[in-house]
Amino acid sequence: MALFLTHFSYTPESWMGLMSHPRDRREELRPFIEAAGGRLIDMYFTFGKEDGVLLTEGDNVSAAAISIAATAA
Repeated sequence: MALFLTHFSYTPESWMGLMSHPRDRREELRPFIEAAGGRLIDMYFTFGKEDGVLLTEGDNVSAAAISIAATAA
């Protein structure tokens, strides 16, 4: 299976929610990613235009589904 790097950014409202109720977002995303046929390797925060990246493993179809799931979450 291939590895995929998916960039993400939080909205200001999301940042406020994370600041008031910190939690491990990886555990919230893991079921969506596995349901799409992929595997979450890890999630990293970044500096720059995007807030972070997801490193996942899967095929092309699961990668597209994972990107949609990450955006929805």
